[in-house]
Amino acid sequence: MRAAYFIIFLLLINPVLPVFSSTETPVDSVALGLSEFIHRVKDHNETLKARRLDWETGRERVKKAASIFEPEWVLSFKHEDVEKKSTKKEQQYLWRNEIDEGTDTYSTGINGLLYPGTKYRLEYSMDDISDTYNRDDGDEYQNFLGVSLLQPLLKGAGIKTTTAQIRIAETEASIDFQTYRRQLTQLIYEAATVYWNLKLAQDKYKVRLESVANAEKLLKDNQEKTAAGKVAQTEVIEAMAGLIYRQSLETAARQSLVESMNQIRTFLAGVVNSDPHSFRAVDDIDVAPLEISFEESVKKAFRLRFDYLAAQKRIEREQIRIAFAKNQRWPQLDLSASYGLNGLGNQANDSLEKAWDRDYISWDVGLSLTVPLGGGRQSRSELAMARYQKQQALLEFKSVEKSVINAIDSARHLVESERIQVSNYDHVVALNRELLDIEMARFSSGKSNSRLLLEKEEELNRALEAEKESRVRYKKAVMQLDMAQGSLLETFGVDIGAVEGTEGV
Repeated sequence: MRAAYFIIFLLLINPVLPVFSSTETPVDSVALGLSEFIHRVKDHNETLKARRLDWETGRERVKKAASIFEPEWVLSFKHEDVEKKSTKKEQQYLWRNEIDEGTDTYSTGINGLLYPGTKYRLEYSMDDISDTYNRDDGDEYQNFLGVSLLQPLLKGAGIKTTTAQIRIAETEASIDFQTYRRQLTQLIYEAATVYWNLKLAQDKYKVRLESVANAEKLLKDNQEKTAAGKVAQTEVIEAMAGLIYRQSLETAARQSLVESMNQIRTFLAGVVNSDPHSFRAVDDIDVAPLEISFEESVKKAFRLRFDYLAAQKRIEREQIRIAFAKNQRWPQLDLSASYGLNGLGNQANDSLEKAWDRDYISWDVGLSLTVPLGGGRQSRSELAMARYQKQQALLEFKSVEKSVINAIDSARHLVESERIQVSNYDHVVALNRELLDIEMARFSSGKSNSRLLLEKEEELNRALEAEKESRVRYKKAVMQLDMAQGSLLETFGVDIGAVEGTEGV
């Protein structure tokens, strides 16, 4: 009992107890809008930069696949020296028992591939020939200038077959693009969630600051009234207990605010040491009924949803593989042709000029057929695998289509549910505020006490916090609907290129 009286005595002689700096305003507070924050995250987030490299890698694979049409320049030199005894037949024409011949061959050419699958070679070669039976007249120069073609007629023929790997790479690049969109959308959703969590932490902290200020005022009034003998000392104790309780809640609210700010820094790739500023979410939360119908939401999803578009591209990719595999079942039948000009002279220029005279022309045309003796087991297996993969892609597409429709339905119901809850909590706040006003009037007239007044005030605080939480939940529900529709990036104005993903490749 003596301890209780001693505590009351301390309360009376110390009207203002040490409290945490609840009313302290953060220094260097930076106002941050949601749109600004989202775009800063897109530009500076390191995780997103790493994910973008996957998409860039896919774009390079398309360029690599398309490089098959890049011409190649070939330059070569060969020296050949032949020393041997002449055959009897050679002796009849050469009148020599031995042959000593040296040849320097210089050649250059351009090799390439055309869209129908045609392989071509443009070639120029010059042989500098020196031998034992022509040594008195000096070296001879033999020139050749010609072109050769190889055209597949069955297997490997046609533009679609030749470009199959390029088109497969393009579809895979589109899939990589949709994967990047999915990762970016998820990151933007998480960033926006963190932003609204900061907004909620700010609002809750503001509620708790005002609550502490109210409790401090009540304590001061009760201390003055107790000193004047107007109220009992228990009113001071009740007010002091209410103040300490509210200071504890204010401390917890401050900690939540600090954690929310650090989450903001994490998304901006910053740390508290390098970025000591505090952030302040300034966007308000407007609550409104849904503006588009369920059918419009589904149409938007089929136009923008990343997994739906990626599933379409997988089907397209497997169709290309099936067409290519069908072509590979044919026998290899190739048409070859060449045409060339020949020249011979004692000087290099003389030999080349004689070649252009077209007096000595060489040409050939031929066919080559290759047939697997086992019936082409490899090509048959590749076709079967391609068909299975297409069936798998179709099943995945149907699954994605259904999940998108169901996700939109769930998200729309959630938005409407959260909107109704916001409205209900607005009524709860209004009623609790009215009850607090009534209790304050009763307290002022001496018909109530500090405990009842603090209870009503705390009920209002909890209603305020619940109302602010419901608004944030509503905003998150709206973002979930945007996620289900695939339109979250569109909502925030985040432009990363064409939706299909191949136009910029």
